[in-house]
Amino acid sequence: MKKLTYVLIFALASIFVLYAGCGGKAKTPAAKPIVSPQSTPEGMEVQVPEWYAKPPSDNNYLYAPATFKATDMGLSVEHSMGVGRDELARQVAVRVTNMMKRFQEETGGDEVSAEFLSTVSTVSKSITDEVIKGSNCKEKKIYKEGTKSFRTYTLMELPIGAINTALMDRIKENNNMYTRFRASQAFQELEQETQKYEQFKKEQGEGTKPQ
Repeated sequence: MKKLTYVLIFALASIFVLYAGCGGKAKTPAAKPIVSPQSTPEGMEVQVPEWYAKPPSDNNYLYAPATFKATDMGLSVEHSMGVGRDELARQVAVRVTNMMKRFQEETGGDEVSAEFLSTVSTVSKSITDEVIKGSNCKEKKIYKEGTKSFRTYTLMELPIGAINTALMDRIKENNNMYTRFRASQAFQELEQETQKYEQFKKEQGEGTKPQ
């Protein structure tokens, strides 16, 4: 009888320990369901990646969020990245134009002369064509829309240092521009940023970033 009592007590204790152990485990929060924009209920906020709604800001990089819908998933990804590159190209052109105008302003030149505007256009296109190849897809999200379509969101990234280096090279290739701009404060800042980027590229193997 005593043996049976001991067995019963042991069984009850084991059940209690097992129950307590299960109850003590932290519950894993349920994953937030992903809803494609097309499937979003009326009146509800459309769910898009956070980096698409609010692109990151970084002194060392340009960013361009983009989206594209296609019946083929591969085309959806490819075209979304293409749209992002186009936006990066626009940003590069604006940045180069503004920097060239600053050089001209600091050296007392005419910013609206036909010759200067033509030079800016040529330099801007040359730099854009060169550096855009170095753009990178930093983020990507693919949604299934309906039964036949895919929508891809991408975030394209381009290092500003590459733009600075390309601009410096173009200026040095043109003796007139180099002689004229090298004494300006803007040129000195560009030169410092270019050296900084070149150092960063040497340290890439260590996983460091420019500060």
